Amino acid sequence: MERRALGEGRRAMEGPEIRTALPGPKAREYLEWSRQFEPRSMSEQVPLVWARARGCIIEDVDGNRFLDFTSGVLVTNVGHCHPEYVAAVKEQAERLYNCYDFVTPQRAALAKKLVELTPPHLTKAFILTTGSEAVEAAIKMARRFTGRYEIIAFHGAFHGRTYMAMSVGGKAGVKRGFGPLVPGVLHAPFCYCYRCPFGREVSTCNLFCLDYLDYLLETESTGSVAAVITETYQGAAGSIVP
Repeated sequence: MERRALGEGRRAMEGPEIRTALPGPKAREYLEWSRQFEPRSMSEQVPLVWARARGCIIEDVDGNRFLDFTSGVLVTNVGHCHPEYVAAVKEQAERLYNCYDFVTPQRAALAKKLVELTPPHLTKAFILTTGSEAVEAAIKMARRFTGRYEIIAFHGAFHGRTYMAMSVGGKAGVKRGFGPLVPGVLHAPFCYCYRCPFGREVSTCNLFCLDYLDYLLETESTGSVAAVITETYQGAAGSIVP
């Protein structure tokens, strides 16, 4: 694979440009290797083979450049390869990059900072690497702490692809072929006023979705609700703001 420093040719990363048919000749070779040697769990992905990125620009192996409107799926909000982050990662990798589950100064300082930034009643930070892990851990803690097991979740939600995270998700396509899923999950319609799942109008609905949630609890719950899991807005369902 062609190797180029991320800092090389800064002007060449200034904007999008398509130089070849998509996917390009180099990309087609790598895509074929991927199809041949990797299991594909996200077949809807655009056939793009990344080579480098800076800021909001991605460059593929054929030199085509694209705007990244996803912020790296919301984890590169300061841009790809921000110099300060690159320097910090390089410095840490030269000193220590694996310590199993032991405490390091950086980990302890991060936990302290996260607690300082959150409301006073949140006094602990559980540091994990993915959203799916966080969902799994949160549900385990809720069930252990309350002694109950039911989880209220919502249609259209996406919480991850691990088994429990997938079970509390509300997108059928993600779950298809993996049943039976984890029991104890009760799904309710999300409050989507623009396209109300009940066909109601905002001016006259009188929050019917909340009435339905009460009905769901009365008819489906055994009185063992441990937690409610929801997104601040539903991203995978189309950026639905309640």
